[in-house]
Amino acid sequence: MLRNIKIGTPVWHTDFEEYVTAKQQLFRWQRPEDTAIYFAADENSQKVVSVSAGKKIPYFKEPGAFVENEKIVINGQNIANVSDIKLLGKHNWQNVCAAITAVWQVTQDINTIRSVVTSFSGMEYRLELIRELNGVKYYNDSFGTTPETAIVAIEAFKEPKVLILGGSDKGADFAELAETIKNNDVRYAIIIGTTGPKIAEALDKAGATVPCSVHDATTMPDIVALAQQKAESGDIVLLSTGCASFGLFKNYKDRGDQFNQAVRSLS
Repeated sequence: MLRNIKIGTPVWHTDFEEYVTAKQQLFRWQRPEDTAIYFAADENSQKVVSVSAGKKIPYFKEPGAFVENEKIVINGQNIANVSDIKLLGKHNWQNVCAAITAVWQVTQDINTIRSVVTSFSGMEYRLELIRELNGVKYYNDSFGTTPETAIVAIEAFKEPKVLILGGSDKGADFAELAETIKNNDVRYAIIIGTTGPKIAEALDKAGATVPCSVHDATTMPDIVALAQQKAESGDIVLLSTGCASFGLFKNYKDRGDQFNQAVRSLS
């Protein structure tokens, strides 16, 4: 399974074609009796599974699971309303449809499938709700290390947001992220790390009037304290940096753990 992925400067692969070729190895050695499940709306996902000798089944399109009239449907069966899915963001509708399509090849137990997709709330560091304090909810999305992951995190919330952005520089382009921030009710942006000036410049070029600070704090408690200061009741404080963590933190887990500790220590 492959969702639509954009890559800036490659880290593990010399270019995107090499990335696709690497992913094709997951399917290249399948036999005719095997199954390849892929995202119907993405040509790169189609290209990846094209090398499979197995049965190719799309999701987000029949005969796989798809969304219709705010419901997730497969084989004519309504699985759940999208409003009942605990995972945040429309991008997770794709993930749920992928999972349902895969499970459907093994069992068509609708009640069990419905129970899981309406109760599973996600994994650590992935839009994880850490705490609500004084009407402000604090979310940890430290797993996201590219501008694209920050974009889907921001778009997952309709509420006003205080963002924590930035980190080490992998050569990413922040233009699209800046446009997203401009158009998605961001109250304040705290920009950290070596990419701070680059993100601030992208916001300026996008014409974003979002108040922000290129923050020189080197500790997460200072960063979180500023977020608490800027947030108002009903807001979301979102750690979704769009960047790698190196420089300030050991890795995304260390960054996420420090965020959690700082948030839980707020009074």
